[in-house]
Amino acid sequence: STTIDYVKSFKPAQFEGADSRDITFGVGPGRTETLKGQTFVSAFSFPNFYFHAAIAHGILRHNGVEIGKRDFLGVA
Repeated sequence: STTIDYVKSFKPAQFEGADSRDITFGVGPGRTETLKGQTFVSAFSFPNFYFHAAIAHGILRHNGVEIGKRDFLGVA
C-alpha cells in the first residue's frame, strides 16, 4: 500500500526533538497557528481526533447502528 510505504519511509532520527519543534498549521481561511510539537499533539491533534470520533459514534448510534461505549473504546 502507498500509505504504509510512506509511513515506513520515516527514520527515527526525523522524530528527535519533535516535541520542541515549531509546527505551523492552518486554522481557517488565510490563518495559521504555530505551536511546539508537544502542545500541537496534546492541545490540538488529540482533542480534534477524539471530537470527530465521538461525533461519528453519535451519528452512527442515532442512525440505528448498535454500537456502545465499548466499541468506541475499542474493547468490544
